[in-house]
Amino acid sequence: MKKIFFYIDRTNKQIRFIHYPIDRKGNMIGETEQYSSISFDDVLTMTEEMNRSFFTDLQTICERLQYYLDFGKQKYPACEKELAEYRSKYVNNSLALILINILETEYWAQRDRLLSWDPVIIATAFFNTNIKRAKKALTNLCQKQKKTIDKFKQYIAQDFECEIDQSMTANAGYTARIEDGENRLYMNLDSSIEPFVYFFAWQIKNSNIKLYRCINCGRKYFHTSDRVYCGREECQHIKLLEYNRNLRETRKQDVYRNLIDSYNAYVRQLKRKLTLMRIEQSDMQAFEAEQEQCAAVIRDSVSNYREQQKPVDDDLNALIQDNRQRMKEVTDRITEKYF
Repeated sequence: MKKIFFYIDRTNKQIRFIHYPIDRKGNMIGETEQYSSISFDDVLTMTEEMNRSFFTDLQTICERLQYYLDFGKQKYPACEKELAEYRSKYVNNSLALILINILETEYWAQRDRLLSWDPVIIATAFFNTNIKRAKKALTNLCQKQKKTIDKFKQYIAQDFECEIDQSMTANAGYTARIEDGENRLYMNLDSSIEPFVYFFAWQIKNSNIKLYRCINCGRKYFHTSDRVYCGREECQHIKLLEYNRNLRETRKQDVYRNLIDSYNAYVRQLKRKLTLMRIEQSDMQAFEAEQEQCAAVIRDSVSNYREQQKPVDDDLNALIQDNRQRMKEVTDRITEKYF
């Protein structure tokens, strides 16, 4: 069981968490805190994963905790084992783990309250009524968290272009902390997911960060501008392929670029011929030096034509042909040395 605080870092589009281990009475154990973070896009994925199956599990957790509230059924090791199993199931979903932690925190608070009663009162029917109230508190908390997540999903569906009820964060339990030499306001997530949901939604709505949809996977992502593709690895790979494809098409349609590409392709053929002949390194260096001079002349000439928007004419074609012939003569001279 943990005490959890969060901070929304809009600059890096991250949610930063501080976790403090606590005992069953809610007291912090030692002074060792743990840090973790998730991206804004992770929030979308994790919220999407909290579907009907998850809330069925959350309801099951609630019912099991209610069972352990009954006296005569206080199998605490079994209770902790079941909670550990659910944490393991949702280990990659920070928001789901927070909801489980909230229920567990409420369970121990209700249990300790019940155990604080005088043994004489515990034996009365009045005490059974308090057990029912404790169970009802767990049920209400569980339902409240589900409604909050459902509301958050509505905000996402509307791309946060809607009214955000910031008043829901009024009793969020603000806790100021200092980290990395900077003053940052962290908020407490002990009793409800509401502070995170409403404050996060309000921050997005009042920033230049918007929701966009990836044209490859169809998932939404946060950014300050439409990048077309989201940041997932497979989508970025498709983006790179698309970029290279467009670059090739652009080069094909660029008459100036085609002149240079055609010359370079011709020179590569000559160099490959010499490489297969296993010529001396000094001869290859002479070939490359000559090639650099010819390439510079062609690049400068083509660049001048491009800047002046001058159509390709016979003079430019003749200059390129002269340099091709020059490289062929260099290649022939080197080749003759080996025969």
